[in-house]
Amino acid sequence: MKIALPLVLLLFVLTSCEDQPNSSDEQFNYSIDQPIEGQIQTAKRLKTYMDEKDYDNAINLFSSKERRNIEKIRDDQNMFNYWCLAWTLDSDKLNRYISKIKKNEANFVFEEGEWKIDEK
Repeated sequence: MKIALPLVLLLFVLTSCEDQPNSSDEQFNYSIDQPIEGQIQTAKRLKTYMDEKDYDNAINLFSSKERRNIEKIRDDQNMFNYWCLAWTLDSDKLNRYISKIKKNEANFVFEEGEWKIDEK
């Protein structure tokens, strides 16, 4: 009986947290009027997708022009591996990319209702 109560409490805590969005699940409202915030959000999403090796979603964060280029690269496994290395962002690389975004030095376009990366 003494064990049952802690188990019930643990189950309650675990199930009550299921509906709570975590930071990666939160919906971001993209706006053409907030380029810096949107571009940073795109960079953070890219990091998450690349870390998870979710390449299809990662590629969708690029402009339509760049997606066509990436799909050609994807046909050559060595080139695609190189592309993956270039766009897998560790914390330092992400911070440098965010700095580049804040200085308006990164290339993005507003397509499909969100900021898309428009660089190789």
